[in-house]
Amino acid sequence: MNGEQLLKERLSRGIEQRAAATKLKVSQPYLSLIEAGKRPVTEKLVRRAMQVFKLPPTALPIKTPAEKSGTK
Repeated sequence: MNGEQLLKERLSRGIEQRAAATKLKVSQPYLSLIEAGKRPVTEKLVRRAMQVFKLPPTALPIKTPAEKSGTK
């Protein structure tokens, strides 16, 4: 999941950015940066978004073992 996808999910549910930020437990300015692609979407945030927006498990990013260890 990236910021653009997060924005799409929020808008499709008619949730204002401030309300979404509160539900996701981040500040509104930080959510704005994420949705604009200026900050990464963390795995923790993806998990929260899955709960808040009732997304399927396929919304989780799939990482290779190299990506998980940071050696890409």
